[in-house]
Amino acid sequence: MSEAGESGMRHRGSDAERSLSLGASSADLGTTLRKQQSMVAVVSNWESAEARMQEELADRYATNEEPTQARESGFETRLRGVKNSKEEVKNAMKRLTKATKFETIDYNEVGSDIRKAWNYERPPQDYRNAELWKWIIPAMCAVVLAFLSWVVSLSIHKLTELKFDSTEYFFEKESYFSAYLTYVCFCCGYAFPAGFLVSMISPLAAGSGIPELKVFLNGVRLPGLLGLKTFAAKMVGIVFTISSGIIAGKEGPFVHGGGIVGGGLGAMGSDWISRVTHGRINVRLPRWFGGYHRNNTDHRDFTAIGTAIGVAVAFSAPIGGILFTVEEGASFYTRSAFWRAFLSTVVAVLVLETFHLLTDEKPESSFLGIFGEKLGNMHDFSLLADNVILPSSRFFYRLWELPVFMLMGCAGGVMGGTFVATNIKITTLRHKYVPVTIPHRRLLEVIFMAFVTGTLWFTVNCNSPCVDIPTDMYGYFNESSLDAMPDHLAALIDPDVAYIKFEGEILSAVPVRTMYPRLNCEPHQYSKYGQLFFTDLATALKRMIGLGKPFPAGLNPGNIPVDVVTTFFVLMFIMMTWTYGIGCASGLFVPSLALGASMGLLFAWLVQTLVGDSVVIAFPTYAVIGAGASLGGATRMTVSITILITETTGAGQLVIPLMITIFLSKLVGDFFNESIYDVHIHLRGAPILEEAHLLPHQKMITDKLQASDMMACQIVALPLRPTVADVIKVLVTYNHSTYAVTTEPELADRGEPFKLAGVIRKSQMVRLLKHRLGVIRKDKMAEYDERYFGNLSPRNDPASGSCSVRTPTTGGQSPRIAKMEQAMGTHLAPAVCVATEAGLTYQEIMQKLEEYPIKISKKEMEAIFATYGDDEKENCILNLEPFMDRDPPVVCRTETLSRTYHQLRTMGYHHMFVMDTRPTVVGMITRKDLLEDTTKLKLAEKANRFKMDLDDANFALTDLPFLPIEGMAKPSSFSYGKDGLVGGVVIDGSVEMQEVHSEGEDFDDPAERGDRLLNP
Repeated sequence: MSEAGESGMRHRGSDAERSLSLGASSADLGTTLRKQQSMVAVVSNWESAEARMQEELADRYATNEEPTQARESGFETRLRGVKNSKEEVKNAMKRLTKATKFETIDYNEVGSDIRKAWNYERPPQDYRNAELWKWIIPAMCAVVLAFLSWVVSLSIHKLTELKFDSTEYFFEKESYFSAYLTYVCFCCGYAFPAGFLVSMISPLAAGSGIPELKVFLNGVRLPGLLGLKTFAAKMVGIVFTISSGIIAGKEGPFVHGGGIVGGGLGAMGSDWISRVTHGRINVRLPRWFGGYHRNNTDHRDFTAIGTAIGVAVAFSAPIGGILFTVEEGASFYTRSAFWRAFLSTVVAVLVLETFHLLTDEKPESSFLGIFGEKLGNMHDFSLLADNVILPSSRFFYRLWELPVFMLMGCAGGVMGGTFVATNIKITTLRHKYVPVTIPHRRLLEVIFMAFVTGTLWFTVNCNSPCVDIPTDMYGYFNESSLDAMPDHLAALIDPDVAYIKFEGEILSAVPVRTMYPRLNCEPHQYSKYGQLFFTDLATALKRMIGLGKPFPAGLNPGNIPVDVVTTFFVLMFIMMTWTYGIGCASGLFVPSLALGASMGLLFAWLVQTLVGDSVVIAFPTYAVIGAGASLGGATRMTVSITILITETTGAGQLVIPLMITIFLSKLVGDFFNESIYDVHIHLRGAPILEEAHLLPHQKMITDKLQASDMMACQIVALPLRPTVADVIKVLVTYNHSTYAVTTEPELADRGEPFKLAGVIRKSQMVRLLKHRLGVIRKDKMAEYDERYFGNLSPRNDPASGSCSVRTPTTGGQSPRIAKMEQAMGTHLAPAVCVATEAGLTYQEIMQKLEEYPIKISKKEMEAIFATYGDDEKENCILNLEPFMDRDPPVVCRTETLSRTYHQLRTMGYHHMFVMDTRPTVVGMITRKDLLEDTTKLKLAEKANRFKMDLDDANFALTDLPFLPIEGMAKPSSFSYGKDGLVGGVVIDGSVEMQEVHSEGEDFDDPAERGDRLLNP
């Protein structure tokens, strides 16, 4: 027993003596004392046992031998790369312990008899409708997210404007303490709902949501991540987070919000509404209104498309949104999903620009006037339109500046690595002292963070020196310039507004106090530091990119002073590192870009100082390059960052230096640690599988292992027809998501090899019990088998692996079932039986088994189990045969782990069964067998077999349909001739017979065979 335990027992003993002296019952007190001692001993022994187990595991898996050698019969084998310290083993055990709490998703379509029967009866129009809705739903997501982005941006603008206007009012009154209280109260007041929505309502709405979405799209389920409650908390929370002044951006949360909209509209329903209303309202739209895609694979694809739309509307960058999802978000991205994302991002940005035109502050804006407005000349992070200051005149570089940009890339990588390393320590402390399980601490941290940020920013603004407003800065007209203007032009000018004008055209209206905040300065002066600190973060980023020489002739350069940029850089890095990971909705993109832009301006000032005024340095170029270096160093993304920055700034001329800089920032950052998103994923312990061969050390490990090294032999298996009691016991006892089905469950229990009949998912069995599908009483089983299988001889063993099906012996219903099975070459009788007994169509049965949008919680699962009485549990069986997946993925036991890893991750499998090295082979499929023409011919042949009698000689299935390519047909296909293979080719409705060389025949010239293949 530990010293702490003994000490605690001694203290309790003295307490007992004092209690006895007061007349307490010695018997009761002794019993209580023994219980306390027992509990202390159990806890102490458990902690000691756990510590010993960790040490034993560390000793078992730790090795410092490099390389390991084995000698046998004169041969020497070396196992290189095996080196684990005890600390590494302990850390790995901690991560694996966390990984056990997550449930993974199986993207493999269930190949049950019910699904196959439904597919056979499914008409072509239904397939076309499903494909049509695959395009309609992303377009709907685009419109919804565009509207949402417009509302969020407008809300942020109004709340931020209220905060700054109220603070400036007290500055004008020279009541600085009142201004400070007003500013800080607004910051903390806005932070309260931002933190409350996350801490008290939806913890998964915290942060940007990008790591969580990456985990989900990799195949790991996070309950509530894509729920409507999380969506509401995320979108409302980000409005208050940014308005509070916390160092955050809205772009990351829109990635999460887009995924929620995509997944929700894809399922055409809401599980959260059903839970809130306790099942009284089930939002589940019918099939004819888009309810086609309620499965894991389509749900994943729509979620990925939604993330692309979210990035597109957040940055007004359609191409960048697609590339972000491909590079960072989705682990599985098909070409079909890519096309649909391409269309939806275009629609989203176009609709968003239309909404912005409706709320434009230009005096001539009107509903009808928007159709004549110019589009495409403004960017999300542009201060001015392209037709005011041409990008070619602002964004340029020289060859001698490329080494400077490379140095900036390295600096961005070091800065990103430092940011990630520091944030890891802060996040670890945050998990310890401000955990999710104590929500009020998370809320207080958010409010405290807003207080600290507001205090720092106000202090800088209050102590800022004052400088004169540039006379003609971007078309700003002061009183003297207004007096010199013609009356017809002066009448159009509001002296309280700084108009951005070019060649007489008013492009936008910005209040003077916003462009040049006065604060505590004299009239016609503005706060030097206020241009970056007395505004929101996105506007500060625009000014760092937009305010800087060179300009067209007649416009003031207006470079932001170096001391302002330095102060902004230092404070931004500290607060961004501290803020990321707090309990409110917040993004990293804009803070990182702003930090990098300030770093770029510092490099620009340094280069300008070194080269002198004789060479014009493009400060905006350095700001853009620095922004890319910083974001690349933190996130380690490359292509998507390059396109996002060029789309949002209009700096298309800087693609080459941006690519070089971002690549170097990633390279240098990877030398220190992983990206900020991957680090937070690993801190949570999520079992994600990275892309195969992406990491060299991982490939080194998997190449040295094989499938049998990693397989589990103790498999929980169920018989084909278990009792309801057995099913409930398995579901309650084990937390697996999939269970094997076999005719030899006793072998599986002992960990011995067994015949696999199929697999069935936990969610399916729960739904079967809920709807009482496949539930049959034991005393009616004989009648059930006689009715459907009594005259089928012999009955095929589902676990035998044979392709044979039932054959009839007498008349009745069974011959028709047998003929259907023979025609289709698969098992359909179990599906027919279930549909007949339930009185439902195959489609209705499939809809009852759908996982989306209504999911079954643990509490609901227990309620389903309670509907079965003890008699039903013991005397009813659950027929799993029609619902189990007969074709689960398998892998050979000697296959290298590299190939196993690649198959499992690429196909999105939840599991793979390991089979023996010598499986029974019944055939082979090549690439040519999967061509559309080949499959179309085979399907037509199967359809024609329904018209034949069972005893027809042509009823037997051929091995393969005829391939009308010379030299490519196989001997077993249509081998009716002796000298060669003879087949028919349909030409204009007639059949032309031609002779095809057999595979064994050689051509005189090898080139002749190639010519014959290309020109038959």
